[in-house]
Amino acid sequence: MKQTPCKKSTAPRHFGLWSTLTVFLVATLFFALAYPHHLHYQEQYQLFLFDASYALDVISLPGGLADWLGRFCTQFFIYAWVGAVIIGLLLAAVHWFSLRLLGRSGLTLLSALPTALLGAYLMNENALLGAAWAVLIVLAVGAWLVSDQAGFGILCDKKERVIDGRCLGRG
Repeated sequence: MKQTPCKKSTAPRHFGLWSTLTVFLVATLFFALAYPHHLHYQEQYQLFLFDASYALDVISLPGGLADWLGRFCTQFFIYAWVGAVIIGLLLAAVHWFSLRLLGRSGLTLLSALPTALLGAYLMNENALLGAAWAVLIVLAVGAWLVSDQAGFGILCDKKERVIDGRCLGRG
């Protein structure tokens, strides 16, 4: 079977860095300046205890790790700027991992969709931050699985199958 080189991304070289930084700045400024009351509303209904039994109770439930991380971060929403930075960092990380996953297949612009949907979801006063952590964990694990460090990532070297100009992994 003849091997062909993988398609290179058509995005500019530093697109991922600049788009992720833009997501962070826009989200942080929005939640800090235009929507700070939302952060205070969220904080007043959350309880986080620095206790091992509390952590085990929360983490033992399905989705508990994401819920526990969300509750931990929500306790800092009492300060609007800190809460805005936390949400900005979460949305930027979601965008970064989406870009890592979708950028390999040439769908770079589609990577903004999970970030935009999660940002719209977080604008609801009753939306908990645990959902953002759940999305981030799933994307991070997915990005790791297709990376070179996982051992079965998508590389474009001589040991891989390439069909229609796309890398299909080792085979």
